[in-house]
Amino acid sequence: MPRSWAIALATVLTLAHACSGKKTVEYQYVVVDGGSQPSDGVAGTDASAASVDDDASAAGGAAASGGDGAMDASGVGGVMDATGDSGEPTATFQDAGTYGNLLYVKASNPDAEDWFGRAVAVSGNWLAVGAPNESSRASGIDGDQADDSEDGSGAVYLYSGEAGAWAQRAYVKASNPEAVDGFGDALALDGATLVVGAPFEDGAEAGINVTQGNGAANAGAVYAFTRTGDTWQQDAYIKPSNTDTLDWFGTSVALSSDLLVVGAPGEDSGATGVDGDESDDSVAESGAVYVLSRATGAWAHASYLKALNPSEQDRFGAAVAVSGATLVVGAPRESSSGFGSDADPADEGAVDSGAVYVFERGAAGWEQTAYLKASNTGAGDGFGGHLALDGDVLAVAATGEDGSSPNSDGVTTNDSATDSGAVYVFERSGGEWVQQAYLKSEYPDTDEYFGFGVAVRGDAVVVGVLGDAGTLTSPASARMPYSGAAYVFRRSIDGWSRESRMKAPNAEANDRYGRSVALSDEFLAVGAMAEASASPGINGDQSDNSTPGAGAIFLYAR
Repeated sequence: MPRSWAIALATVLTLAHACSGKKTVEYQYVVVDGGSQPSDGVAGTDASAASVDDDASAAGGAAASGGDGAMDASGVGGVMDATGDSGEPTATFQDAGTYGNLLYVKASNPDAEDWFGRAVAVSGNWLAVGAPNESSRASGIDGDQADDSEDGSGAVYLYSGEAGAWAQRAYVKASNPEAVDGFGDALALDGATLVVGAPFEDGAEAGINVTQGNGAANAGAVYAFTRTGDTWQQDAYIKPSNTDTLDWFGTSVALSSDLLVVGAPGEDSGATGVDGDESDDSVAESGAVYVLSRATGAWAHASYLKALNPSEQDRFGAAVAVSGATLVVGAPRESSSGFGSDADPADEGAVDSGAVYVFERGAAGWEQTAYLKASNTGAGDGFGGHLALDGDVLAVAATGEDGSSPNSDGVTTNDSATDSGAVYVFERSGGEWVQQAYLKSEYPDTDEYFGFGVAVRGDAVVVGVLGDAGTLTSPASARMPYSGAAYVFRRSIDGWSRESRMKAPNAEANDRYGRSVALSDEFLAVGAMAEASASPGINGDQSDNSTPGAGAIFLYAR
């Protein structure tokens, strides 16, 4: 990994650890607990096996690296047919046995430590994948992928399945790519609109479609693209209304039709509430969220949101989600020691425990309507570092939570599994948010970071566990450190329950499967940002292990 990119990550991306009427959707991923495991062993060891993804440790982390164990890719290597619009081969879903119907998706230009799959989004039959460490100097759509002259500039890859035949449709770069911008570190996809965050971009101007220069290191930027047919084009280069150095605007993005939400967890204003004083830089890294609206095809800034209790390094905006007229913001380093929805935000007794803020839009605009804490608030839990929202269901991850019991009530917990992680499910009824579930992995263990990926759709919650070390048949074996896993939880009349645990069909140590997840009515996408195959395209050779950190996406059909 380029040293400059590592320094940037150590500076900003610690935030995620320290710091999407009820609709019923039935999912059938055909993932069977206790199915055959392609590989139980790891042929070699890796010095980074005990270190997590770049933003999983409070120290800012080590580079991701792939393992080199043996694997069995049977049932997944695909049969190619026809060609896509961009000349890429197309592929159909393959029967992957116990893993369900699966596409194994790689970049068209895989390279070591590109981190393809660090971010993922799915909408309709379109899939968007971020690779924030990709290094091409190309700009715009479908440029020169072979140019590796801008380390960590980042890229996004777009795929679609037309009549069941999937292919890569576009290779997307920023209009002003530069080293260590991290384009693709966050993304959102809704219909024919794609939004991409580049939190380390250095433009110093404020506003939309302004001059794309430098001058404000790591201020951050967001890029909006739209699609006509299969053709994508950039429509907007978006900067905050108060651009400043190290604000990391674009760390998180959420999109719902003509509403765009962008988090800037490094923003420093001491303002509170809605549309306060943006020029007040008195509270370092308190964080802010920017709401933009689109009319007649043009994006414009609409609202500037702050927590009602901003404090230094709260990093409000590290995660955002939007559904209808409800907007949710995570502040994973907020330090109140309270519990649930009745906590006192002025109490600073649990450092970096984290909080979530709910805003609703009414006739007078946006207003904060709820302040949420975990049922078992603890220092360093990072509650709110990752979250997902669908209607009246909110899932909030606390990847630093330490509970060791898979069946706890989430109130009294045994904190003997450091950083095992947890996800809290809240439901809204009568305008009030109430915690309904405390979700854990099947065998909680130290440094699992349960919740690094989280998605909600209807009655399903999917949780990524990048630090999972077990095999499919032996979840507690710890034989494949940081191979990763994903859990599907389902809501029934009896509440939320664990339905299945998923592993990659070519699981190996350090792949970090579950770093990102995305869920729609038709598909589940799981990212393994450090998977090591050099095979490009769809349904290629999973047994290749020559490109550590290249990354992959596993796309499952419902």
